[in-house]
Amino acid sequence: MKLFAIGVKLILLTLFISHKSFGTTTDTSQHSLQNRAETIIHEHHDYSRIDFLKKIDSLQRLTQFNEAVKIGTKALQVYRTSPILHSLVGESYFALENDSAARTNFTKALNYRSSVIEELTEISTKPVTPVEQQVLLIEFIVRNQSHIANVLARTNRLKQAIAYQDSTLFYLLDKEITENLVLKEALKPSLTRAYNDLGRLYALHGKQKKAFKHFHLAIQNDTTQPNSYLNVAHLLLVQGRSVTAYFQSYTMVSTGLPTGNAPPKNGAPDKFNPIGTQKNQIRSGSYQYVDEKTLKLALTYCDRAIKFEPKNAQAFLLRSEIKMVLKRNDFCEDAYFAKKYGIENVMQILNADCW
Repeated sequence: MKLFAIGVKLILLTLFISHKSFGTTTDTSQHSLQNRAETIIHEHHDYSRIDFLKKIDSLQRLTQFNEAVKIGTKALQVYRTSPILHSLVGESYFALENDSAARTNFTKALNYRSSVIEELTEISTKPVTPVEQQVLLIEFIVRNQSHIANVLARTNRLKQAIAYQDSTLFYLLDKEITENLVLKEALKPSLTRAYNDLGRLYALHGKQKKAFKHFHLAIQNDTTQPNSYLNVAHLLLVQGRSVTAYFQSYTMVSTGLPTGNAPPKNGAPDKFNPIGTQKNQIRSGSYQYVDEKTLKLALTYCDRAIKFEPKNAQAFLLRSEIKMVLKRNDFCEDAYFAKKYGIENVMQILNADCW
């Protein structure tokens, strides 16, 4: 994730977060704080705030989340009110499944949001217009509160998570945004993600009709976004495969947080992995019948996702699984492309042997 895009990509409202007033630091105390931190940080003593942000971002890309937390914690001793630092540290904690620390940092990121524009302007390599500043701030708020919703969902507080995510839509559909064509277009990706994330939460809560509704709203908002089609395909797979399937065991596409290798907590699905990157409980369960019509419809949604993103490994994996359920012999072809485009353990996920 490019750092300038951290702001242009970041998810959820501030309606439920109290905005505290924090005292400003004098030049003298700030200087003293930095001097003290230099002693603590050692090899990072000459790092600026931007250097820390780049370093943490790089470590996250390498999935070195423990090191990202270590450096981020040190950086926050110097830049304790940095909203972007808190957000990145929260994402790393989330990947390590430290939900309490993750939520604390996401909340602080929102509490310190008044500094977001200053930081993002500093990060950007080009001038940022007033409209762009407004978009960056909204996206930062939207993303971080969505992160909080994700933490709530993973700790089995789905009703609260849905309430948080629902507030995102309320925020993004406000007249101030929808009646401003420039803002509306700039925030279109955020609205699509918000629809998808709320649909995913409804699905995990067992409310399939509401899940379908929000996935289709995501498609209406942006017909070229492959994740929306894949979410519908997943839901159709669950419906067409079994009337008794363990519904909450499948993984939805989400856009958000980095994910570690630890297994899901309390049997709950890892809601932030791309489709198929961890073994899906639903795949190993028994089923009573196959609804071919529903499954064939699921295939059409996979086809649409591949149309808009021809190298989408998750789409090929899902299409391969659906074909397996339909007992089609060409499922191995899709499995091959899923592996080719990035999913190494395809056969393990599908519990099949194509090569």
